[in-house]
Amino acid sequence: MTSKGMRHKGSFLAKDAQGRSHRLYVWVHIIDVGDILDPDALIEGMVEIKTESGQSVSVIAKGIYEIVQTGEMLASDDPKAL
Repeated sequence: MTSKGMRHKGSFLAKDAQGRSHRLYVWVHIIDVGDILDPDALIEGMVEIKTESGQSVSVIAKGIYEIVQTGEMLASDDPKAL
């Protein structure tokens, strides 16, 4: 299996402790799983969440997130949130 890059899946808003909004972007790794029967087969792999500036975001629980580089906590009730 070979990575074919990443695909943007969407975004959602989350707020920090001061009430400031942050847009978080959801990306998914695209994996080449082609074989002799379907040489162009692709599947979605691991999901990554990033801030607008490209910082990594960890999911603590549904609607609770941490920016990895800073430790800043974010919360979201956006229906599109992971």
